Amino acid sequence: MRTGKSARQVLTFARAAHRYWLEAYPHARNELGFWRERALIIPDPVLRENALSTQRLKAANSEGAAAFAVLAPRANRRIVVRMLVAFQLLADYLDTVSEGEADDPLGNNRQLHRAIGAALGIAAERDDYYDLNPQDGDGGYIRTHVSVCREIAMALPSYESVRPPLRRLVVCYAESQCLNHTGAALGDAIQAEQTSLEIARYPELGWREVVAAGGSTLAMLALLAAAIDPGLSERGAESIVAAYYPSANSLHLMLDSLIDLALDRSAGNVNQIDHYGSQEEARERLAFLASRSPDLVARVPESELHELIVAGMAGYYLAQPEAWSGSSSAISRGVLEALGPMARWTRTVHRVSRIPRSALQPVGQRV
Repeated sequence: MRTGKSARQVLTFARAAHRYWLEAYPHARNELGFWRERALIIPDPVLRENALSTQRLKAANSEGAAAFAVLAPRANRRIVVRMLVAFQLLADYLDTVSEGEADDPLGNNRQLHRAIGAALGIAAERDDYYDLNPQDGDGGYIRTHVSVCREIAMALPSYESVRPPLRRLVVCYAESQCLNHTGAALGDAIQAEQTSLEIARYPELGWREVVAAGGSTLAMLALLAAAIDPGLSERGAESIVAAYYPSANSLHLMLDSLIDLALDRSAGNVNQIDHYGSQEEARERLAFLASRSPDLVARVPESELHELIVAGMAGYYLAQPEAWSGSSSAISRGVLEALGPMARWTRTVHRVSRIPRSALQPVGQRV
């Protein structure tokens, strides 16, 4: 039986690699080229640099988001990639801008992140995202992201099935961003209405792990990609959410923090990993989050593709040298062992095929 599962995993890996590297990835690079050209004409120099640096430093996030397009039929793959890249790049840009100076950092964060709900059709489009931000001359950059993503998302065949869980995740995301950017304590998390409900719903997780889960886009990306299926029901959409949220979402944010651990410590910045009481506790908790993922994704259609996507996310982080330096090594080893062979395979792929992130060059016009 184990041999049969291994064979299926090999076939899934080969099928997904073909779909991603030969179709989704080139489309993602094309989209990133389009957005770079768009960023270059932002009037305000600070916001222009925010957009360009986001694309330069976080392009891998958008390329990773495009991995969900392997779930879509080939005929729809290009448009799904367009939507996923527009959404992920918007989320990363908002994160960058909200880290800047502002008279009301919390209010500014909330106002900027209203664009997330608008991009997914959960809230109305608006013109006041920068109302509390020192700079506001983006030449319609946020609105373009919102319009591109919103138009595609709301036209998906099963959009109405994914809309209710998307609404919940959007609220979690906005609250998580505010909590993470303000160095929140437990009392602040309990005051955040949706986050408080989530903490109570998942007592097996620490409250910081729940907040981290809210700050990942994985479950939202999975829902958007799944909504291309006209047969997706609301129950099916909820099962997809459960496959990613909170465990895989939380693992995503924790691994992101892990590769920044040494840098944050040297700069005196707060890091999610340091909230654990010891290195051993951090190793056990991240391994626990990782060990839950295969069981959770096994409950949804195309489960092995979803398992591979989660493994690919982890493999990307575990391919970074920072994940294996100093005390991080034991934590990374625990996650790799908990996720199994697919994580090892994807880690190898990321190690041998990493593309330099030092400069994102335009790669052509969108078609």
